Amino acid sequence: MLKKSVNFYFRIPVWVYMLLVAGFPILYTVNLSFRKFSFALPGYEGQFIGLDNYTRALLDPNFWGSLGVTFTIILFVIPAQLVAGFFIAGLLAKNLRGTKIFSSFIFLPMTIAPIVVGLIGRLLLIDRFGLVSWYLEYLGIDLGGSILGQRIPALASIILLDIWHWTPYVALLLLAGLQSLPVEPYEAIELEGASKLQTVWYVTLPLLKPILVTAVLFRSIDLFRIFDEILVLTGGGPGSSTESVEMLTYKVNFHNWDMGYGASIGVITLIMVLLMSLLSLKLTRKET
Repeated sequence: MLKKSVNFYFRIPVWVYMLLVAGFPILYTVNLSFRKFSFALPGYEGQFIGLDNYTRALLDPNFWGSLGVTFTIILFVIPAQLVAGFFIAGLLAKNLRGTKIFSSFIFLPMTIAPIVVGLIGRLLLIDRFGLVSWYLEYLGIDLGGSILGQRIPALASIILLDIWHWTPYVALLLLAGLQSLPVEPYEAIELEGASKLQTVWYVTLPLLKPILVTAVLFRSIDLFRIFDEILVLTGGGPGSSTESVEMLTYKVNFHNWDMGYGASIGVITLIMVLLMSLLSLKLTRKET
């Protein structure tokens, strides 16, 4: 009984911290999403307007466009990172000669701040003076304009940059999963004469499914919040063709100063992320 009381009192600071850091901002944002509020716009004084901001968001083509950009990034980034991360994790798990040196270079990108990654990408891709642009021009390859000034090349640049930046993170998760797998299923399938490909398909991947789901969930949440790289690399342009949900939220809040509407977009994004989290938890519980 005394132990339970001590445990309860030791948890109180954690609960207070979570309430202040996470709970209060979420509640404040939800409250703001039902109001017409702005620091700069006249007449936006915090009046309660019900679900008007949410209706406006659901009817706003810019919101659906930003959602389409976000899901496009997720659709291309996550499969590429899972395949590359699994390959890298498999190599590192074998403890081959030079693995430690190799791993230090592999994991280096994820230690770089996103804003710096965006700057690196811009220095490489900026028209005429960027290294990639210069080489393309030197080789006589004409993309019909600036790389960052066209929708598909600009979006592809963001996707490739994120793959380079966060594939080491996925590899690290999968490496931890590979190192924790039991030996018995491998011994059993080896006795049956299975090939390496069959071993990976019928043993490794099923056993790694909870880790794979976790990696997909973490990266999906991260990609819903992708902002720094886009801000520095394209600013959401050309037009709004590379504008993610987070970028749109930033522009609505701090360019248009429409705080209530921006809060409603943030709440919708939060709900979508929570639904994804619940779905992933359901999938992992089925496996365990």
